[in-house]
Amino acid sequence: PMAAASSLCSVLMRRAARRMSGMAPRSMVLSSSFIACTSAASKAGVIAMTKSMAIEFAASGVRVNAICPTGVKTPMTGELDWPDDMDPALLMRNASKMGDMIDPEDVAATVAYLGSADARYVSGVALPVDGAQTAG
Repeated sequence: PMAAASSLCSVLMRRAARRMSGMAPRSMVLSSSFIACTSAASKAGVIAMTKSMAIEFAASGVRVNAICPTGVKTPMTGELDWPDDMDPALLMRNASKMGDMIDPEDVAATVAYLGSADARYVSGVALPVDGAQTAG
């Protein structure tokens, strides 16, 4: 199954790169959130795939980047039912250093930047949008 998924991904990315060849600017943006530790391996996979695809498609002029947001304020996150035994200190240690969760517009602005000509030499990066959460 992994080989089939990898092959399918390669085919789809090549098709996307061909379709983007006449467009300017050409950019792919993948998104990953660092908020859930249960999916850390898949998020690391997104980052590794971003770097590999950036190298693979650089000669075609296609840029590939990932956005790694912290928690985003959405209707879904507003309805989360936090367990009574949750350790607030642990939660805050992993929260944005700039306060609350980010707004969807913060992620959208980052996507807009990465897709713009202003980011024409930005490729192969996993850009945190997390209020210094991953800074330490």
